[in-house]
Amino acid sequence: MVAIITVTIVYFNQANKVNHKQRLQQKERAIMQDIHNVFIDNSLSINQKNLVRVLKRKIYELKTVHKTDFSIYSMEGELLLTNIPKKDRRPDFKTQVPTGTLKALENSKSISYIDDDKDDIYIPTFSYIYSKIGAPVGILHIPYAYTHKEVDDDIRSFLLYLSPWFIILIIFSIVIAYVLSQYISKSLKSLGEDMAENYTAHSFAPITYKYNDEIGNLVNTYNKVQQELAKSIELLSEQKKEEAWQEMAKQVAHEIKNPLTPMRLKIQSFMMSYNPTEDQDREKLKELGNTIITQIDTIKEIADNFSSFAKMPEQRREVVDIVEEVKNIVDIFGNKSITTESHQEGIELLLNKPSFHRIITNLLKNAKQAKKKEDQEVEIWINIYQTPKEVEISIRDDGKGISKDHLEKIFEPKFTTKSSGSGLGLAMVKRIIEIYDGQIQIISDENMGTKVTIILPKNV
Repeated sequence: MVAIITVTIVYFNQANKVNHKQRLQQKERAIMQDIHNVFIDNSLSINQKNLVRVLKRKIYELKTVHKTDFSIYSMEGELLLTNIPKKDRRPDFKTQVPTGTLKALENSKSISYIDDDKDDIYIPTFSYIYSKIGAPVGILHIPYAYTHKEVDDDIRSFLLYLSPWFIILIIFSIVIAYVLSQYISKSLKSLGEDMAENYTAHSFAPITYKYNDEIGNLVNTYNKVQQELAKSIELLSEQKKEEAWQEMAKQVAHEIKNPLTPMRLKIQSFMMSYNPTEDQDREKLKELGNTIITQIDTIKEIADNFSSFAKMPEQRREVVDIVEEVKNIVDIFGNKSITTESHQEGIELLLNKPSFHRIITNLLKNAKQAKKKEDQEVEIWINIYQTPKEVEISIRDDGKGISKDHLEKIFEPKFTTKSSGSGLGLAMVKRIIEIYDGQIQIISDENMGTKVTIILPKNV
């Protein structure tokens, strides 16, 4: 409010000066017009001689009409006439126009300036008086002045006029501030309660706020932070799980591998040296040996899977033609039930080729094993699609699908729905894809089939 009053006073002072200057210019034009009318009424031409003779009688009459003091000077700046009594003359009353003012008049025809002292504000003006033919014959000087007290009185009157509006504005501002403070306090209190409830329940549920204002922006930001925090906690939890499984995988691999090699050598040596007399015993022994060797190979494969998951070696990358490599892998399976499609050839990425083989092979094995019936072959469709920024590989089958409960755990290490296997296949696939800043998505319906989509960013 103080600022408004201060600005009002400053503005009023400036406007007041402009108003007085305009009033002076109006008086000057009116006096100049009356001087010309006097000469017209007396049928005389305007010249310096006639100025003194004619206006000597009219100068005081013009003062009464216009309520203004003025003086008339010759073209040389000498005082010819004035209607200002000696007792009312200012200390700086001039009987001779300064040389600087005369020179300035030659350039501008009319000049004025403002002299603001502690008692009053003085705005003198000097203008040429012209003859009918436009020649200057004299100088009109109006010593216009007004006091600071007049200005203060005007400001006081103006502020008194505005004071009711100021009071109304103050009351209105107080009411608006009170209403806004109550609204904001209530909203913030509600938000605080929701945040406290989330904190107590260790929940990351978003807060609902229906208005689109500053508090709404705050709520949206809070909800986004909550979501990011939930994702970070989930990611940290997964990392901790993977670290635990990595450590376990190292130990399991170490414990399993130690007895495998000597066991295999021992049985192979035994089979080579043993020569029973009966063919039936020989066949039984051979069958037993083959069974043991097969089981040993299975255990070794599990150990290798655990070891690979634990180490996850550095990926040595090379330019790989994705379409060609996928077709090569499909040829290895030698199965006509796999169909490969691509909207173009020569789609290249910078990858580790063995790791890419492991990804596609693992996914194709899973698809082929998803039989609805033992004697029924699974149809598999592979589609490769390229966008300006990504390469998308989808593998879809018409197998038995994955249940919703199993789908949530599908990428967890050691999780498997098969009677055999380590449960590390998809976990390793996911880790390899994430190394390339990619994504893997699985959509499945029971008894309808499964679709696995791999999205890898273009890096070539």
